[in-house]
Amino acid sequence: MADAVELPKLQRAAEQQQEDDPRAAGMTAWAKASGCMGFHQMRFGTSSLCQGLGAFATTTLLPGTVALTLPRKMAITIQTCHDAFPALERHRVPEFSSFVLYLVQQLYTASTSKYRCYIESLPKASDMTSALYMTEREVAALPEAYAAACHQARARAAACWSCIDDLCRLHLSPEEAIMCSDDTARRWATAIVMSRAFRVCGRLMLLPAIDICNNAADGCVLEYNDAADLLLRVRRAYSAGEELFLCYGGTEGKPDEELLANYGYSSVLGSSGL
Repeated sequence: MADAVELPKLQRAAEQQQEDDPRAAGMTAWAKASGCMGFHQMRFGTSSLCQGLGAFATTTLLPGTVALTLPRKMAITIQTCHDAFPALERHRVPEFSSFVLYLVQQLYTASTSKYRCYIESLPKASDMTSALYMTEREVAALPEAYAAACHQARARAAACWSCIDDLCRLHLSPEEAIMCSDDTARRWATAIVMSRAFRVCGRLMLLPAIDICNNAADGCVLEYNDAADLLLRVRRAYSAGEELFLCYGGTEGKPDEELLANYGYSSVLGSSGL
């Protein structure tokens, strides 16, 4: 065990390793350039809980502090999807499926996408453990409530993919149909929307930078101001270096079986997720 003198050095070494993650550096630079505010008191780095990114306090944050402000223009909305892929609006593709197809398109055009740094920061398919990446045997071995939640998530994905297949067959160009029929890409995109999309005033949104935060029941809450900017507000005190969390279910949290099905982890069953 390290002595008291060595501990600060070890902590700083761990923080430096987190900061050196190229995904975190890319997201930080992009978020700052896009007008995201809060980096005087927090940073992005490799999460202490998973293989993905996390947000960390760089100074003491007291309850009520707004840790991060995301400009409304950075949020990915249904209008963002329609602007990038006009066929979605023209053929009245449902909201959920529109977000999935938007992410598939962004994956294919990542090198020129406005959201390139965001797309690159998202978990890879190989890191995902939600219901869409479980085997039938793994689902069958789960307690009844968890298995039911996984089946529900899979049914939602299947309905989305059926909608996409109809769009490809009836309305898209051959090039668009090939892109949207990519099973690997659309499974990944569906899992991303299931695990990272928020409902804000009843509307589905992807919130780059804010969605980096991992889940905890006592985590921060999502709010918005008069300008419709999105705010990450702290509910408990955080010390410098501590990972910031977001309560995915608002102030109440989500049922554990839903966390497993959509996010790939369970606090009860002990599985690890995204």
